[in-house]
Amino acid sequence: MEDKEIINIILMLLSGMLFLVVILLIIMKQSQMKVNEEKFQRQELIIKHKSELLSYSLKGQEKERSRLSVELHDGIVSKLNIINLKMGSLEMELGKESGISFHPIHELLKTTIEDTRRMSHELMPVVLENFGVITALEEMKEMGSSPTLSISLKTNLSDADIDDEDSIHLYRITQELVNNSIKHAQCSAIDIHLWGDKVQIQLELKDNGLGAVAKLNEKSGLGLRNIQSRLLFLNASMEMQDQNPGLGFKISFPKKER
Repeated sequence: MEDKEIINIILMLLSGMLFLVVILLIIMKQSQMKVNEEKFQRQELIIKHKSELLSYSLKGQEKERSRLSVELHDGIVSKLNIINLKMGSLEMELGKESGISFHPIHELLKTTIEDTRRMSHELMPVVLENFGVITALEEMKEMGSSPTLSISLKTNLSDADIDDEDSIHLYRITQELVNNSIKHAQCSAIDIHLWGDKVQIQLELKDNGLGAVAKLNEKSGLGLRNIQSRLLFLNASMEMQDQNPGLGFKISFPKKER
């Protein structure tokens, strides 16, 4: 056999081997792609399942809040008002001659009624259900402000600009941050900025209190977990910004079309 023929045979064998290697690589690549695709699909299903569980959990939480709010307002507050009226009638029957002062009892009942109404409102503000988050935040600002605390709200949005479910989560996050500032930061001013365009919505909240303290009540972790759950539902990001004095939070999430 001539050298040329031997070389041709070797080249043919090498070509065949190269072809087999290429085919093998293609098969391995396709197999790996299939494995990756199946893995990705499983991950998507897990994420979807977790998202659905979170959605059910948050909806159940809001439903329970609403039930408790109604129970407090229509049940307990009504009964306290009846007790207050009966105390007034009893005071009139006994008269001043009895020497019994009902004033402290009336004041205690009045305070209890006001506290219960406030708790009912915090559980489920009527304006949030009937109007929307902007009106609810305006009410939060008015109710939370006092001679020792100034709460401001600036926004370019209206109630109709934000999706109903997103409105609930946005309100709860703001409520948690405001309560955290009031209870733990010892602040005298809280500024809330809420801005949005066609693409995203951004919430900025800052106070002038003890910045290092305002860490979302991390001792119990309840406030932080509550916010994280709602951030996850909104597909939102949150930055904590150290300020002097105080602490700031910046939250951004995509705007849903209505």
